[in-house]
Amino acid sequence: MFKIVKKADIILIICLIIAGIVTTYVLSTGDGGTGKAVITIDGKVFGTYSLLEDRTINTGTGNIIAIKDGYVYMKSSTCHSKECVHQGKINQASQSIVCLPHKLIIEIKGDDNDYDTISN
Repeated sequence: MFKIVKKADIILIICLIIAGIVTTYVLSTGDGGTGKAVITIDGKVFGTYSLLEDRTINTGTGNIIAIKDGYVYMKSSTCHSKECVHQGKINQASQSIVCLPHKLIIEIKGDDNDYDTISN
């Protein structure tokens, strides 16, 4: 009536737990910088830039945007509050940085096969 837990059963359980942890980690980290940064000023696209190429972009509106190591961020701005500078670095699809005084938006767009939402 009593089943004895064998060594193979314990090894199988440990392998399944490790596989679950690894899968969760891989799915939660995302693509990490393979998308594109789309910069719009006053509703018009200023430019689209790959996150794989480091560069500095001067928008001509008083904003300097940097792309480095797969992240994009507002390096400096002439706006009063500098909220856009304090928003930090972004690299995941659907993240954005907004500078309201300069009507500037930086959005991360993923590949065509990336999904923002999945519904049933």
